Amino acid sequence: MQKRPTGSECSAYSIKRNKSDGCEILDPDSETDSPRHTHCGLINIKMTCFLNATLQALFHVPAFSEFVLSEEHEKKCLHSSCLRCALRVTLTSMVSSTESAISPSLVLAILPDFWEEFILGEQQDAHELLIKFLCVLGKQVSSTEELSSIFGGVLDRRGVFQCISR
Repeated sequence: MQKRPTGSECSAYSIKRNKSDGCEILDPDSETDSPRHTHCGLINIKMTCFLNATLQALFHVPAFSEFVLSEEHEKKCLHSSCLRCALRVTLTSMVSSTESAISPSLVLAILPDFWEEFILGEQQDAHELLIKFLCVLGKQVSSTEELSSIFGGVLDRRGVFQCISR
């Protein structure tokens, strides 16, 4: 497995302070000059680019990452195939890995539990997966307000966000 890039090899997202332990970028929404580490990539396993793109997009939303990493959920979760727990483990691995990419196998393994139409190796739709994720996560939280505040809308029972005009 190839190692993550460091120093001048970092992606265009690198803004400042490249160190030997991996790329660092500044959070554009932060008022401080605190860098945060980038995530490593995800390995494409039999046409899983729809999953990889969805995970990468979600994990780069700071509020969603905080939601996934919540220790409160971890302490009380009793489900063996919990999406939120699988996302937490995957995100933690992506941030801490020194590899250039990791396998999304934990999330991939539980997809059939909530997505009946999913067939590994067949082309799938990232938007459809996002809706499935939000629907499942919406059922795992005590109040959908937590998810709604992240995405700036109202989550209905079907897992569809209705935009709120500001």
